[in-house]
Amino acid sequence: MPDATVDSATARGVRRPRDPTLWPYESTHRSPIWIGLAIALVFIIVTVGLHELMVFFGSRPLYFYSAEVRIGALLINGLLLGYIPTANALLHQGVERDLRELRPVLRLSEGEWRELLSETTVVPSAVLWLATGIGLGVGAGMASFDPAIRQNYSGISVVDPRFLWMLLHNMAVMALGLRLFVTETHVSRAYARIGEELVEVDLFDLAPLAPFARKGQRSVVLWAVLSAIISWFWFLGAALQANIVISLLVVIVVTSAFLQPVVGVRRRIRAAKRAELERIHGALRQERERLLEVGPETGESRPRVADLVAYRSLVQGVREWPFDVSTLVRFLLFGALGVGSWLGGALVERLLDALL
Repeated sequence: MPDATVDSATARGVRRPRDPTLWPYESTHRSPIWIGLAIALVFIIVTVGLHELMVFFGSRPLYFYSAEVRIGALLINGLLLGYIPTANALLHQGVERDLRELRPVLRLSEGEWRELLSETTVVPSAVLWLATGIGLGVGAGMASFDPAIRQNYSGISVVDPRFLWMLLHNMAVMALGLRLFVTETHVSRAYARIGEELVEVDLFDLAPLAPFARKGQRSVVLWAVLSAIISWFWFLGAALQANIVISLLVVIVVTSAFLQPVVGVRRRIRAAKRAELERIHGALRQERERLLEVGPETGESRPRVADLVAYRSLVQGVREWPFDVSTLVRFLLFGALGVGSWLGGALVERLLDALL
């Protein structure tokens, strides 16, 4: 279905991110989910077709423990290749929606808002290329030296098209993954700066600041789904031994993705509370002096003092985080999805080892 966000961005002349991996998503009005599924499907078709073609011309088949492992690994690898750029596209589209919703509290002109959108979504090219280079190197190393992969391709030449296709896939997935990571880091930092420096805070109406919490929650979902997809390798008997370390890393990434976008606006809220409380304390000091000067018999300042004390309690009760308990509960649930997928996969692997 058409994406209203993309249409509105085009109509208003918003500068789109320079990341070339977003081109398939920006060149169509289709949902990014469909584009990601199409990428996964193309990868699966090419992989299967290439393998069958090589076998037809006399090459030996690839080795897998079972047909289930072969099909499962193929589906997971396809999903990874399709999901990672899709998550990046959803991240960018979410930023535009958030900044549009924040317009009333940003007090920026159209030109200033466009510049802010560009600064928030456009990662420096040098950073993206560095992440790409590291990802390509890591992906090539994993494909060349991982014991499980070497076993699958044992007896296959390094110039065999199937090996080269697998090598290209691993390099692409790692490069796209690191690009997604640096983009997430860049966007989260930008949200923290916007929240601390640009928004106007009304202590008694924090609802306009909800996009900061939604950004964190959306990122948690994106990373939790990616973690769950990768964890499916455990069900194929290809789990890493350092599952505890990986689980801890997932906790750190998910927690950072949720908290970093809101830390800036939290500082802004705290500063506004501090300033308002200082005003109240100043007024209370004045009323105290007036009360002492007038004397206890007339008590002209007593109603105002009571109002100030009640108002101080009201200000002190304003929450400092731009989200409520329900948002925190959803974060815990989504975070548990990311971590639990690893732990659950490791448990399944242990049970299979014990049974077999």
